[in-house]
Amino acid sequence: MATLEYGSQSSHPFKRNGKILSICADRDTEPVSKVVYRYGRKDAVELEQIATKQAPFFVHSRSTSPHTGEDILFFTTANHTYYVILATGQGNGVILLVYAGAKKVQQPDGSILSNPQHHRF
Repeated sequence: MATLEYGSQSSHPFKRNGKILSICADRDTEPVSKVVYRYGRKDAVELEQIATKQAPFFVHSRSTSPHTGEDILFFTTANHTYYVILATGQGNGVILLVYAGAKKVQQPDGSILSNPQHHRF
């Protein structure tokens, strides 16, 4: 499994809809024993998903050009698969995609973020 380069308190506000995507871990360095995904407004979380052995999160890293890449954190709930795509290298930004099977059901308005905070995860 790849290693994400984002911190135990990494959060990314969506500029257009005011919602926050956060991926939090119980430690700043590996091994971590708890990872939590949260999405929604600060006062109204729409989805909180905790990685467990029965419902793990996965990470895939890939190069998209000689100078850029992506770390993709993904997990599945009962009906949907969530992809958080984090630009790496000289790339910049975060994208959230949600699928039901092979059909994209959501790309929240303003889901492409700029200037995310990068920390070790």
